[in-house]
Order: sequence, then C-alpha cells, then structure tokens
Amino acid sequence: MQTAPAVATELESTDSAPRWNPSTRVAFRFCFVYFGLYVLVTQMLSGLLLLPVIDVPEIGALWPLRPIITWTAFHVFRHKEALVITGSGSGDKTFDWVETFCLLVIAIVAVAIWPYFDRNRPHYAALYKWFRLFLRFALGTTMFSYGFIKMIPVQMPFPFLSRLIEPFGNFSPMGVLWASVGASPGYEIFAGCMETLGGVLVLFPELRP
Repeated sequence: MQTAPAVATELESTDSAPRWNPSTRVAFRFCFVYFGLYVLVTQMLSGLLLLPVIDVPEIGALWPLRPIITWTAFHVFRHKEALVITGSGSGDKTFDWVETFCLLVIAIVAVAIWPYFDRNRPHYAALYKWFRLFLRFALGTTMFSYGFIKMIPVQMPFPFLSRLIEPFGNFSPMGVLWASVGASPGYEIFAGCMETLGGVLVLFPELRP
C-alpha cells in the first residue's frame, strides 16, 4: 500500500502531466462514474467500510434507484414476475442484472454531459491516482470479506439432507454451486485462502513478485 508521502509525491508530479487525448478522458470519465457507482450501490460498500458483520443496506435497493430499476425491468425488459430484491442471498437476481444495466446507462449519460461542465481540463492525473486507490481498497476488502467466510468455512455449508434428496432439476445455478462447494470443505477453505491472498496482493502490490 502506498504511504502518504509517496501518494503526495505522485500527486505533485501530476501538475506537469501531459495532456490526455480525448479518448482517454472519455474512458476515465466512464470508468469513474460506472465503477464508482457500482461500489457504492452494491454489497462492496460494506466491505469497503470494513463492516462485513453489520447489515449495511445496499443503496441500489433504496430510493431513488429501486423504483428506477423496477420500472426498467417491467417496461424495458418486459419482466412479468415480481422482482426479488433482498433476502435471497444471491447476487445473480434479475434485479441485480437490471441494476447493472441502469448503472451503465447512468454512466453513459454522465459521460455525455460531463464535457459541458469540465471542457478544458487537460487530464485527470490526480483524480485517477485517488480513484485507483479507492478501487484497490474496494476490491481488496471485498475479497477479504468473502475469503474469510470461506476459510472458516461458513459461506457455503455442507448440504443438508433435504438438499441431498432434492432432484437436481430443481436446483438453481446458485444452488448447484453452493452445494458443490459446500460438499467439499477442504476446497472451500483453499478457495478462501486464495481469495484472501488475492486481496492482500491487491492492497499491498509491493508484495507481488
């Protein structure tokens, strides 16, 4: 992880950074809005706040994003059934996919109007360095939170008898994954260790070979 003096030195060097070409500025604006929003409105926020054991509500399930996502699902994608928003434990719901689409649209709109308020800026070198640090913390802490609960292991418990006698055709894709990994605690612990190691290398890049 970069120390405060190192970050300050890098930020000072951005004053003389060369002018970014238009495509680079557009790409940065899109990534800044899209990935920034994704971290803030999903479960990654609780990991970033180092509060994995506290129930931090997902902003995407609250107003105003919730009605926007629901409207998009029903009117744009013609979804007919009621949306499962919270409580299922799955991040692969229709609501989540529509939320991702809405964030994409918001990012595109933001990129389109951004130049009207910030037309003459030659680069975003300083903001890029802070945003990269923000994403490293968001990704690293998320990998920690998921890695630790696999190392115990409690994220994917050993299948109950009711699950073992259930016909395979009744399983959801998430159910297949959970039962397969849960049936092998050794593999789950190994996966958690590797996930945690990945988080360490994200947060402390100087440890990489």
